[in-house]
Amino acid sequence: MGRRLWGLAFVVTFLLGLTVGRAVWKGTAIHQAESKDLVASLQQQVTLLEARLRAREDVAALRQASGTGRAGTSAPPASRTDDRIASVTAEERGRSPRANAALP
Repeated sequence: MGRRLWGLAFVVTFLLGLTVGRAVWKGTAIHQAESKDLVASLQQQVTLLEARLRAREDVAALRQASGTGRAGTSAPPASRTDDRIASVTAEERGRSPRANAALP
């Protein structure tokens, strides 16, 4: 009789573990779907920030090449690169309204 009880206890424990494992596995699938949305949003933000950085580097290079980046000079007029920064920013914001929440 003792062997039967131990065997039954083993089978019941196994089935309980299997049930809990399935519940945890299904919960992970939902979490993975949410994380995919988060990854996509973060990738869009990174793309936007990279575009801004490239545009600012272009502006700095243009200012340095034209000699207007020196101290004591007046501010240069708006350039094409400044317009490009604005257009890239507006374009990216139009694509992803969710990504704008983290941006100023």
